Amino acid sequence: MCEVCGKAFKVRDGLKSHFLTHSEKKFKCDTCGKLFHSIVKLKAHATLHTREKPYICDICGKAFAQLGNLNVHIKRHEQPVFICTICSKRFRQEKRYQSHLKKHEEKEYRQYLKETCKSLTCRYCSKSFKSAYVLTKHENKHRQGPKPICNECGKTFRTLQNLKRHMMIHTGERPYVCDVCGKAFNQLQYLNTHVMIHTGEKPYSCEICGKSFRQNQNRRQHMKSHGVKGRKLLELEKHRNSTNGNNMEDSTSLEDVENSTNVEDMEDSISVEDVEDCTSDETDDDI
Repeated sequence: MCEVCGKAFKVRDGLKSHFLTHSEKKFKCDTCGKLFHSIVKLKAHATLHTREKPYICDICGKAFAQLGNLNVHIKRHEQPVFICTICSKRFRQEKRYQSHLKKHEEKEYRQYLKETCKSLTCRYCSKSFKSAYVLTKHENKHRQGPKPICNECGKTFRTLQNLKRHMMIHTGERPYVCDVCGKAFNQLQYLNTHVMIHTGEKPYSCEICGKSFRQNQNRRQHMKSHGVKGRKLLELEKHRNSTNGNNMEDSTSLEDVENSTNVEDMEDSISVEDVEDCTSDETDDDI
């Protein structure tokens, strides 16, 4: 125990070093005049002026002026090292390593989109697209003549079929009726989606986590939550389907939404349960 301040120590050397703090600083640096309690500390200080680095790391060869700094350095070698397989950059923290890998993924994804879109350019207006199907659909707009128009409200449509569906807004016609609950719809696709509420059917599954959905558009929206991997799978899916001549867009398009007789139709087509499926962690088996 220190006789001056009463502080206790487990070993005698610790007490001796501490006791010097109460004594007069007798050791003076000849270069700058700074005083020290011990010759050991003076010698360590002197290396700052001489730039001498006598303590060398046996692992990497790095030199240090003080032994304490070498010991701190050696501990870094003992920590796990994460090496990027793409650029060989090294990290001591896994969190920073994972963050670094995501930057490579984002860069690769942007490059992928850039290369993919090079050849998918409209011959009429030079607009670029991410899939051949969407490009073809866009170019058809340039080649088509006058669009079908609604005589009631003057709204125009891409196809005559869309105009006919729109007319049900004015006529109030709902020819598609649910056999289970009797609810009526102005479009067959809305009825088919509504029936899944009764059957519990969820035919669209996420390729990454297996989560199921009643509508393909909700599955696609969910896959975007998986980040780069999800978005890239969606792009590949679009190209694969455009090559096969299939329409990758969900049957419920923007024009279909506008053609719906009221909001209630769309609430059954794009159900609340499906919206919750996109944000919840588990798939509801029962409706």
